[in-house]
Amino acid sequence: MGWRITKDGPQNSMARNPEIKAVHTTSGHRVAIEALKKRSGDLKPQISITLVSPCYEAPEGSDPSRS
Repeated sequence: MGWRITKDGPQNSMARNPEIKAVHTTSGHRVAIEALKKRSGDLKPQISITLVSPCYEAPEGSDPSRS
């Protein structure tokens, strides 16, 4: 559905937790999903999801204050 997986494997850390990274080929949105299974201390496992939205600029010659 427009998403391309750019990484599917262990993190580059001592914990080696699973990680999936993807980019949407049309919009440029990016997502990183991490399963935080191994954590220091007495912390419970978690899932971390980070979504990055691309920044857009107004086209040249337009007035961005009027949007």
